[in-house]
Amino acid sequence: SGGAPPSPEKQPAKSAGGGAKHRAARAAQASQTMAIGKEMDWPAVIDGLQLEGIAHQLAPHCQLVASSAAESQFKVSRANEHLLTEQQKERLTEALRKAFGEGLGVKFELVDEVSGTIASQEATESALRLRAAQDSIHNDPDLQQIVDVFGAEVESDSIRPVNGGNNS
Repeated sequence: SGGAPPSPEKQPAKSAGGGAKHRAARAAQASQTMAIGKEMDWPAVIDGLQLEGIAHQLAPHCQLVASSAAESQFKVSRANEHLLTEQQKERLTEALRKAFGEGLGVKFELVDEVSGTIASQEATESALRLRAAQDSIHNDPDLQQIVDVFGAEVESDSIRPVNGGNNS
């Protein structure tokens, strides 16, 4: 039986050095959860699949809409249609079947819009970090004094968050 999409995690797990045991544990937990028909922890599953190349790029753009021990259904935005080639569908399906069983059915649906994908959450978080960095610079009284004294100008496009990783 299909379930509702899992609630989005605030901070999806990142693939960092030394995290192989953590990723494997999360994937095993996700596998066990799926086997008993509960909602799948999609970020944990992606972590455990050890995807490479374009399939690794495709997975975070997939919105998990239903999952069960028999089948997983995903929606992908038309904006990411270039990632959803037959070869990449096969690679992702093969990885899911390796993790959850050869009999797993995997369906992909191309739609106008998706919400709650890992990629969209990361993009939102990145935009929020950038906006906070820009606000911090523009509201810094010391910097404002330098701008006033020297007739300088702050180029907003050059501002990047100090911490926060990927800002692309």
